[in-house]
Amino acid sequence: MIKFDQFLERSKAKAQEQLENRMNRLENAGGQTKHFIGAIRMLEISNYKKVLLCDRFLTMLSDLEKKAKFYSRVYNYGSAVTTIGALLVPAMLSIQSQDNEQIVYWSTWSIALTTGLANSLLALYNVAKKNVLFGKSLETLVSEGFRYLGLTSNYEPEEDEQGSHEKKFSDFLDAIERLHLSDVSKAYAKNAQNQNQSVDEEKNSKDALFLDIHSNMIDSELNKLDEEEKKM
Repeated sequence: MIKFDQFLERSKAKAQEQLENRMNRLENAGGQTKHFIGAIRMLEISNYKKVLLCDRFLTMLSDLEKKAKFYSRVYNYGSAVTTIGALLVPAMLSIQSQDNEQIVYWSTWSIALTTGLANSLLALYNVAKKNVLFGKSLETLVSEGFRYLGLTSNYEPEEDEQGSHEKKFSDFLDAIERLHLSDVSKAYAKNAQNQNQSVDEEKNSKDALFLDIHSNMIDSELNKLDEEEKKM
């Protein structure tokens, strides 16, 4: 019995050590994740549920924060490049200088190419939409986390209810999973919509090209018949 108790104590100590390692690793990530670590340590819930919070909620939060920061920077830099380039190209085209004609020409060409590439890449990868999507998802997840920690809104306890964080834990996990699935469905729906739109545009362009060729062939045949009638 003593050996079993010792084994149980060692297992609990090892589990606690692994939990602390997870929390320390996520705490080093910084950002919004760091603010939740201290509150999660103080929660009166089992270590197993704290591990779930670290492995699911905090990991989701950290990944969303990285994506939101990345797409925010790309969108801001890309928008700045396209805006400045759109202003510089007309201004440089208005320069009339025989001495520096080659320099002005190649400078204008380089700026126009950079502006076009930046604008095309922003549109190709839907940077503006992803910037809004990840930013909104991050703020929603942070808000849901603070609601659970503060026991407000859907997690507000009933009168004289004890151990509310423990009882509301499954509701919180269900809420963040629904948020995650909603974001995934929105992302894939937008990609599918863009693909269908590109396919429709390609099909319409092919149909229009076929109609143009067919119309030109008919016109050429009618012209030939008119010429033959005039000769007769």
